[in-house]
Amino acid sequence: MNKTIIFTLMILSTMVFTSCKSKTTSNLDYNLTAYTYDDIKAKVLEGRSLDSDNLNESDLKVYSKILNYLDKHAGADSYYIYDAYYVNTTNSHVVKVVLKDYYDNFLSINEHLTSKGTAATGNESIIMLTYDKNLSSGYEPFLMARNWFSELKSEFENDFSDYHMNSFYIQLDYMVPNPIKESYGENNTDWKHFYTEEKTYKKHLYDNSINIYFPVGTTKEDMNEQISTMKPLFYKYCVTTVYGYILNTKDALDKIKLDELMTGNFYYYSDVDYISEKAEYRITKG
Repeated sequence: MNKTIIFTLMILSTMVFTSCKSKTTSNLDYNLTAYTYDDIKAKVLEGRSLDSDNLNESDLKVYSKILNYLDKHAGADSYYIYDAYYVNTTNSHVVKVVLKDYYDNFLSINEHLTSKGTAATGNESIIMLTYDKNLSSGYEPFLMARNWFSELKSEFENDFSDYHMNSFYIQLDYMVPNPIKESYGENNTDWKHFYTEEKTYKKHLYDNSINIYFPVGTTKEDMNEQISTMKPLFYKYCVTTVYGYILNTKDALDKIKLDELMTGNFYYYSDVDYISEKAEYRITKG
């Protein structure tokens, strides 16, 4: 299964940076529950370690700001710290976390990435929060992405039960916006805060790609026709690309489900012997 495209998109979307020692902090005039080195170390994910050079007194002040925000909105005992580092080029501190509710999924993705020889930083279950002069958080978009796919999959299965669908690329997984400027309110799982037909199909701000699998015996013409009937659903959920696959063995779907990830599933550029036909459909309006 080729994962090159999604990780390229991820790198472009999140701009993951490298760490450096020279740093300054600003806009820290507020009362915080101060995190110590031991407090942070106690939250670190098993098997991970942090660079002590990124945990001096000034660093801890900024990490305290980030973690206080996460504690308030996610819960103080709801996550593991995956990494924490400073980005010199943007004067930013970064904290990456894995929610405990998604820990098993994190492990399964890591196992898959390791088997493919792909960097573990491509794991979609890793959430990034940053702080320079303001906080930026990937926590809310992560929840929105999960909610988006859950709603889409439920409606798809209800309307098109003869076919199987999973996700390739969810742009919300690679967004780290300022939560204060976004003004989410109490509902931080509402993907419609970002995804709308206008923003997706007219302004081209978002890309969301899914895969649909058709059973043995489906013709290319049948697949084209079925994809056409599904377009109202795609518009509703701001899907921009659909990859259609016609399976050629009865147990093909079992194989796909066995290797299926929460997102990042992709076969279009792979030679898989149980897929007979492939087609890419760009979903546009107007």
